[in-house]
Amino acid sequence: MAAPRPQPETQSVGRVGRPSAEIALVERLLAAARGGADVRARKVRRLRAAIRVKVYENDLKLAVAVENLLSAIAPAEGNSPGPSISPCD
Repeated sequence: MAAPRPQPETQSVGRVGRPSAEIALVERLLAAARGGADVRARKVRRLRAAIRVKVYENDLKLAVAVENLLSAIAPAEGNSPGPSISPCD
């Protein structure tokens, strides 16, 4: 017969081997989320400020965006017949 499983309150999930600073951060974020705080508000403020001073975009982000755009377009080009130009006789 298998041993009884511990109740969820007594289980330690994901805490083994985690740095105490990481555990404290997670607990703080969970407390804010449970309290109804919008945890995205700070991130939105930071991103808007970065965009305002023109440091949000960089060459790496542009290269990744262009690569993603080209990979999204490439399969569409191969499957669609597109306009066909036939020679006039």
